[in-house]
Amino acid sequence: MNHQKIKEGISRYASEKFGASIQEKDTSPFMKILSWILFFNRQFMTDFITVIFGVVYIPSRFQTKPHVVWKVLVHELIHVYDSKSWKSLWFIPLYLFPQSLVLFVGLAFVHSWWWLLTLLFLAPLPAYFRFRYEIRGYTGSMAAEHWIGNPVDHLPKAYSQYFINSSYYWMMPFKGVVENTLQSQLDKIKDGSIYQEIPMLSEMKEIVESNKG
Repeated sequence: MNHQKIKEGISRYASEKFGASIQEKDTSPFMKILSWILFFNRQFMTDFITVIFGVVYIPSRFQTKPHVVWKVLVHELIHVYDSKSWKSLWFIPLYLFPQSLVLFVGLAFVHSWWWLLTLLFLAPLPAYFRFRYEIRGYTGSMAAEHWIGNPVDHLPKAYSQYFINSSYYWMMPFKGVVENTLQSQLDKIKDGSIYQEIPMLSEMKEIVESNKG
């Protein structure tokens, strides 16, 4: 398994298909500011590859781990696709909803103090749209493992932890719902129907298949 070639192939696909570029996360001032905002996720700068506005930010410690990078790229490129689709203007607002409603707190100073109640949206309330977007992303993660023959049956339970903890601000606290949804996606990966739901996965699968030797 030539993971370096797979990484290069997926990276090239990211650039040619979506115009996505790859940068080091550690040296990005924007990422450092974002890590301060995302104070609840202490591993944001070291353990998470992040995609925003078509730029893939990779922590430096992953640079020598192509087998990690290309799998995460599969996940993140699904987000890139979603952010560039016809619904792209809604991607970030929906992803951040309902916590993004706290932005209306500024109206308290020009309209009514009742707008201070929007501060309640800072609470870790369930974030349905973020949940749906990340289900698509983690479907890519499970597919990547399946393509190279790694065990996958444990993944719905393993990945569900990210949905119910601080990694994504407790976006979906109902573990059973998360596991069942991920299991349904894994079943689609196994029977091949996922490629109708997320066609770009078949394109990335071809890259992996062509570099297995």
